[in-house]
Order: sequence, then C-alpha cells, then structure tokens
Amino acid sequence: MKDITRKPTIKDVAREAGVSPTTASYAFNDSPLLPESTKQRVRAAGEKLGYQPNLFARNLRRNRHDTPFRTGNIGFVTLDRNIEDVIYMPLIQAFSQEIQSRKKHPIYLNVPVDKFVGGWQPLYLRERNLDGFLLTGILTEEAVDLFQQFGIPFVILGNYNLRARVPMVKTDVSRGVSEGLDYLFSLGHTDIGLVSEIFIHEYQQEVVREYRDWFRRKGLPLNELWIQESGCIYEGGFVPTERLLGFSQQPTAILVTDYRVACGVMKTLERHGLKAGEDVSVLALSGNEYVQYPYLIDRIAVDTEEWVRLGISLLMEHIESTQKPPVTTLFPYTLHAGITCCACKKRTDDATIDPGRQKDEK
Repeated sequence: MKDITRKPTIKDVAREAGVSPTTASYAFNDSPLLPESTKQRVRAAGEKLGYQPNLFARNLRRNRHDTPFRTGNIGFVTLDRNIEDVIYMPLIQAFSQEIQSRKKHPIYLNVPVDKFVGGWQPLYLRERNLDGFLLTGILTEEAVDLFQQFGIPFVILGNYNLRARVPMVKTDVSRGVSEGLDYLFSLGHTDIGLVSEIFIHEYQQEVVREYRDWFRRKGLPLNELWIQESGCIYEGGFVPTERLLGFSQQPTAILVTDYRVACGVMKTLERHGLKAGEDVSVLALSGNEYVQYPYLIDRIAVDTEEWVRLGISLLMEHIESTQKPPVTTLFPYTLHAGITCCACKKRTDDATIDPGRQKDEK
C-alpha cells in the first residue's frame, strides 16, 4: 500500500523523469549545464509528484549562511477560520509592494486556525523556506508558541494581549477611539452610541473600555443600552442599529468598530428614512474601505500601507539581529473626513422615528 503521508524525494522525481538524482538536483537549481528540455521534464515530474525543494537546505549548500536572508522569501501569514476575509486584502497588497521594492520575494500563506493548532504545519514554515514573516489573524498564546517553534523571526500585526515576547505593531485603538469621540463631541454630540459585530476579540474589547473611559473623563452620563453588538462577524450593523432606533431615547451619533459594519448601520438608517450626515452622525473605526460599498463614511483609521511598512521594517531588523529585545509599537489613527458626520440636532423625547416600533428601555 502506498504511504500517502511520505513526502516525495529528489530520487522519486529522478525516477519519474528518467534521470539521475544528480541531474534532477541540477534541474531544480537551474544549472546552465542542462538543456532546457531536461529541466522542464524534471520540473514536470516534480509537480506531478508534489515535490517541494527544500530551499533552506539548498541555500546552506550554496554557503549562503553568512547572511540572515538565506532564501529571500518574506511571508505574510494569516491565521483565521475564514481565510478569504477581504479585510486582509489591503494588508497583503501593501505587503507585496513593499517586499518587492526591497528586492525580496513576498509569500502569502493562509493558515486555517483549527487545523494549525491541531498539529498541521505549513511546508514553508516546516522546512524554514522563509527568512521571516508578518503574522496576523486569530492569535492565541498557544498559536504564537507554535509559530515560535519553527525558529523563524516574525512580527505580529494587530491588537493582542499576549505574554509571548514577540515584536508587535499594534494600532493605537484607545487613542483612536478617544479622538473619534472628541470629534463627535466637537460637533455637539454627547448622546453617542457604540455598534460592533462582536465583543470577543481584544480590539473590540479595547474599543469598549476606551468608550466607557471617555464618558467618565468627560463627566457625561453613559447609557449602557447604547452599546450594541450583533453577535455575528459579517454584516453586523443591521440588528444593533434596529435596537438603537427602537429605544425612546436614541443617540444622535453612532461610533462603529468597523467600516463594513458601518455600512450596515447606514442601510438600516436609510430604511427608517434617516440620513447619515443630516439626521444622525456615523463614524467608523477602520483601516480599510471596501469598494463594494458605496458610502463615503467618516473614519478614524490607520494608514494601512504605513502600518505594514513599519511592520516590515521591524521584521527586517529582527531578521538581521535576533538578539534585539522584542518591542511593541503603537501606530496612530487619523481622521478621514467623509459625508456622514454633522452638527448635533437635539431631538425632543417625543420626536421618534417610528412610534409604532418604540419600546421602553428596561
């Protein structure tokens, strides 16, 4: 019975191509001593068998151990359950452009979180075919420990509370929330709601903490009913906004944890005959816009390209000198004006959106 778990070797490829192992090795190393037809035959055999050359070992044989950049491959690794989430696309694009500008090879790896924590190891990591990588997604202490076992330098992008000593570039969420609320306050808003898809990740939890702290610092009353989540990750703005509009006292402005969720807020307001930027202010916390949504939403956002570029710079330093102590760097948010915020229009208690749908707060 064929052992499907055994990886094909250079000898297997040579046998399939009808050449010697030495010739097969020369073919994968693009030796000028071989005709192109032989190289193509060997590579075709390798592709048929699923053979992957060990670049790390190959480069050691080439005596390139005098430089930390042994392969020239720099990775962007996402650990997630939904590996096709569009939220990663702007990060990947910025990463690819920056790495190529540095004359390195960008490698993108989608890693299913459950499969990885269950023991599966991506080939590029297992064979150390990366000089280093950026890491983001659903990260836990266990997952970070597993990545550290590969012995490859990496830098984390995102907001995580991890004990592991790994270089990390966080977005300065607390300051971003505070600046966003200050902006709404400058427009006269004190009745400000908060809408999120879900509050289980560090990012959203930090948003809620700063939201509450901001009201405390301002000495303003906080209506806990105005903190609403949908309980789902995608298209999460609809249900929370319906709840807000169902209260007898409604916020005059809504801070939203994500641009995509804010689009759901916008659609819900429209269904109720409300216009953001005239009747209600909507401000999103986000680094990304999505072309499939037509709204020009006011945002407190990070500059994605600069954020990724900083992560890459730290990674390159980490590759050059693994003895440097890991640091956590905070990256700032800035205001990107749209058309969804306006000066506050105070409503009287009996000025309701839909009297038939109202319910009293409990």
